[in-house]
Amino acid sequence: MNTLSPKQLWDRLLEINLVTGEMPPTVDQHAPWFVRVMLGFAGWIGALFMLGFVGASLSFIMRSSSASLIAGALVCSGAAAIFRFSQGKDFAIQFGLATSFAGQAMFIFGIMETFRWGSGFGYIAVAIFEAGLAAIVVNEIHRGATAFAAAVSLSLALSWYGIPHLAPALITAAVAVLWMHEFSWADKGSVLRPIGYSLVLAALYSNSTLFMRDTAWLLGRGGAHNPALSMISSWAGVLLTSAVFLYTTVRLAAREGFGINDRPARTALVAAAAIAIASFKAPGIATGLVIVLLGFANANRVLTGLGIFSLIIYLSIYYYQLQATLLIKSASLVATGIMLLVARIALGRLWPAVDHKGEHNA
Repeated sequence: MNTLSPKQLWDRLLEINLVTGEMPPTVDQHAPWFVRVMLGFAGWIGALFMLGFVGASLSFIMRSSSASLIAGALVCSGAAAIFRFSQGKDFAIQFGLATSFAGQAMFIFGIMETFRWGSGFGYIAVAIFEAGLAAIVVNEIHRGATAFAAAVSLSLALSWYGIPHLAPALITAAVAVLWMHEFSWADKGSVLRPIGYSLVLAALYSNSTLFMRDTAWLLGRGGAHNPALSMISSWAGVLLTSAVFLYTTVRLAAREGFGINDRPARTALVAAAAIAIASFKAPGIATGLVIVLLGFANANRVLTGLGIFSLIIYLSIYYYQLQATLLIKSASLVATGIMLLVARIALGRLWPAVDHKGEHNA
């Protein structure tokens, strides 16, 4: 029995006038989700067995920083080639992910052996390496994971140098710039969108770990411990985060057609300033609100949900840490809540929603 190709079948249908025009483009048919999950697990198992065999037979690699760097780079290059030529095959993609993560582990081991474990320069080198992978490797999951690793490594490096509060502020600024221009880089969404989501998670991480001072590996402690520098870092982080919050508010208002002299824009700016002042002891609130604003303005439910999630997690961690009394924390949260309610009422009065239902009933 002869099987007709899609082109031959289309020509036959044209001859008997059942269809007209050019043949529509073929659409790739994905396997059912449970088949794809099974193939994914098979890819990870295959990669782990292969890497275990290589690790057992080439154990000398882990004894030398140079050999770890070279082997890690080669393994990551092989994973990049797998992603490039996998063409959507689930087994190959999952195999490439496991292979790349193993290669990154070897490369990071080599970097830390070269620059001393936990050193600030080592974390900077890891951040550069992970950022390069995020830009080069063509896979959204891999790109998101490496972008998150790069941001966290930068956070650890700044913490080692004694300025940990700058990390969440800088990451929040990157989140604002990236998502504020989401519509202008729509053609590069597959590259920048996973990076944007990863930076949101990195902002949550860096804000939350500032409270966990007893867990050194979360903060990368071990470098400079200058009280004056730490105080400057704290104030600089709060001011920069507040500035990003105010800038985001002004830019989003301008995108809706309101200048700084228009009443809605001025009201929103005053409300944002009041919230920033009320939450200066908890700058993670401003970060979460920036994410929520960007998600709501861009009609991005995932981003809005991540912003709400980051607010819940940050407030939970903030409230149950013991750097300040519960009374002070309660007062700070009450003040922030009052400012949010006042801002909501003021914006509702000065910028009422327009009901368009009657326009469609004519």
